[in-house]
Amino acid sequence: MKHYDVAVVGAGESARDDVAQLLARLALPTAGRLTIGALSLPDVHLAVTGSRIAYAARNGHVFSGTLLHNLLYGLKHRQVAPVTYEGEDARREEARRRDAEASGNTTDDINASWIDVEVTGIEDPQAHGLEVLRVVAMDEELFGFGLASRGSVAPELEALVLDARARMRDRVASPELATLVELYDRDRYIENATVAENLLFGAAIDPAFAPERLAANAEVRKLLDDMGLSADLEKAGIEVARLMIELFADEPPASPLFAEYSFISPEDLDDFRTLLRRLDEKGRGALPARSREMLLSLPLKLVAARHRLGIPDDSMRERLVAARHEFARRFADRGVVEFADPLRFARALTIRDNILFGHPVYEQARAPERLTELVREVAREVGMEPALIRRGLDFDVGASGARLSYSQKQRLAIARALMKNPDLLVLDEPTSGLDPALERKVIAGVLDWARGRTVVWSLGQPSLARSFGRVLVLEQGRVVEDGVFDRLAKEGSALPKLLA
Repeated sequence: MKHYDVAVVGAGESARDDVAQLLARLALPTAGRLTIGALSLPDVHLAVTGSRIAYAARNGHVFSGTLLHNLLYGLKHRQVAPVTYEGEDARREEARRRDAEASGNTTDDINASWIDVEVTGIEDPQAHGLEVLRVVAMDEELFGFGLASRGSVAPELEALVLDARARMRDRVASPELATLVELYDRDRYIENATVAENLLFGAAIDPAFAPERLAANAEVRKLLDDMGLSADLEKAGIEVARLMIELFADEPPASPLFAEYSFISPEDLDDFRTLLRRLDEKGRGALPARSREMLLSLPLKLVAARHRLGIPDDSMRERLVAARHEFARRFADRGVVEFADPLRFARALTIRDNILFGHPVYEQARAPERLTELVREVAREVGMEPALIRRGLDFDVGASGARLSYSQKQRLAIARALMKNPDLLVLDEPTSGLDPALERKVIAGVLDWARGRTVVWSLGQPSLARSFGRVLVLEQGRVVEDGVFDRLAKEGSALPKLLA
């Protein structure tokens, strides 16, 4: 083929999608011939087309798992290296193989290595994955995913995080930034954190000590009793419950106001009404443990700087800080919470939160976004970016990519196609969900990466064909114009109509 980058454009009924699917072997011609050089494409073995042709469409599927898992999926052509089993595992594997043979199923082992790098010529799949994600402009997202990761890190990265934390603390000490963040101080109440977060002063490791479950935790309730806080917190819970019922009594259950402002879900509102009626009739002394738990759960969600209800008051703030110290004393050796320590990296916190080591101020506009930009800045200063981008490959995309935006899903699908290192790259409007500037950037990046290969790109926006060496204009399944964009835009008749 004379031109290696070909744009296919046409109106809605032009069949440009069909061209892409035919080239990708997702559809077979019912008449005529479809050849690449001397090869008849329908007759080539699927193993060849599967490894040397890559395809991405506007709704490419994203698999549950990590970004790297999604990138590598297209390289899993065959079982490359078996797993060596021993003892009981070997006996189970032998039984599995016998059952598979008897039932006519494949005996291939899902636990074996399936990443076939030989057929692609890729030496380092991870490095290649980073490269193709940069091509589709996902490097900033990778950086962000790395900052949002938590868990163990290499000692070198841990040291860089603590260096970035120190720089961050110096940076936000300036008058123009000091109002954006409330830095953590073990001896001070955090106005921009919930009551529960103030009590923990760290990140829960044991789910029973997660902020939303503290009210149900008997050990925590015992601590609050010992510190003289339970009665006041239950009283605060009554105030909050009355306010929520008054504010949301007439709101339909589907109202978004519940999710944004209410401490009580629509499903629980009637239970709290019943609880308050019982309180009015019999008083607090007659309340069962479950009712006390319900009341306690409400003030634990309060953020003093955000909700402005006067809860907790100054006296309760002091007692909550004292309870924080007692909490740490009682549970320090249990490993149920990783307490915030200015001199240590906390594995249970995200890397971003480890660097910030504070809480955004609610009353400041765009404080979280501005602080995130600042965290990125100091992370780059200390040289963390390469390590964080690599960690971003381990980002869990959620069920079918639920944690990714549509734009990210589309770019990931393109990157997965590039990951195969194909000879022919077929793309069927895979950038339809991108904003115009990002779409142009991704197209330019892919075309630059694919120099020397063949690219056939079905475009929904004909003006984007300007970037391609050759343009095919289709009408009703037929090529009506073929040539260079600038010539067709001036001398043709079909392309100018599409551009109008």
